[in-house]
Amino acid sequence: LTISDSNTEIGLFRTTSSATIKNLRLESISITSTGTKNIGALIGKSINTIVENSYVTGSITVTDNFDCYGSAGGLIGLLESTSTSVVKKTFVNVNVNANHDCRPWYAVACEYDWAAIGGFIGSVVSANILNTNIENSYSKGSVNDGDGCSYIGGFTGWLTDAYIINSYSTGAVYNGQYR
Repeated sequence: LTISDSNTEIGLFRTTSSATIKNLRLESISITSTGTKNIGALIGKSINTIVENSYVTGSITVTDNFDCYGSAGGLIGLLESTSTSVVKKTFVNVNVNANHDCRPWYAVACEYDWAAIGGFIGSVVSANILNTNIENSYSKGSVNDGDGCSYIGGFTGWLTDAYIINSYSTGAVYNGQYR
């Protein structure tokens, strides 16, 4: 799978909503993006989605700044949950390299200017901790924020109200301001 795009969401699936994805394998993916909000090898933006027993290898490179805010992750760019989101028994070996153009809030045409970069998921945003679970999963790829001003993590760059159970990351993390 090779994608070179600048749309709002990028991945094998740009956006999923109340979907179930099982037993999917993506090998040697290559995604290059400019000015995108949410990038993941499997899903750009995941809403109330279940991902199970899946595997992804390859690389993601964001070569330009995110548009005000954005997320990049080896599996999912943004996981958003208002009811139920589950990721389990899923493994990622994707190198994620992103450059977020660090700009002060007064120099951008948006209220916020931030990015979240993670080896597994860029951002997890949940309305209820009881409904969002990531379990028995891992990430091996490296994560690099070229500009050094993003929320960055080997597993996830940003996490609110979710359980991560029996999951880990072994990849190197470089240059994040908030890591």
